[in-house]
Amino acid sequence: MCELGKRAAVTTQYPEERKVYSEGYRGSHRLTLGPDGADLPCARVARPDELLRDPQLLARGMIERHAHAGLGEIVFHGSPLRFSEAQPRKLPLAPELGEHNREIYAEIGLGEAELARLADAGVV
Repeated sequence: MCELGKRAAVTTQYPEERKVYSEGYRGSHRLTLGPDGADLPCARVARPDELLRDPQLLARGMIERHAHAGLGEIVFHGSPLRFSEAQPRKLPLAPELGEHNREIYAEIGLGEAELARLADAGVV
């Protein structure tokens, strides 16, 4: 990153690179000059609803959608890491409170009858 005072010298030294950089964006993603005509590349920041429909984010699998029993569809970002030999890992939703109780209690030796007794007593 160059200091603001040196930016004019840099952009006049490399005019073709600056032209390619600034003209490489189209539509709402186009770079513009900064405030007061300063030679600073600027672009608008997309709204969350725009990000959910962004073609690049969708193509890269960056938008994950998960069904949730109580909340409906949950939307969040996927992993930005991409490797040629591996599929990106989908992030699971967090379990509901008590969702895995049976499995966990079975691992420590509690049977169905004991678990039912604890549930009736309000312990679990």
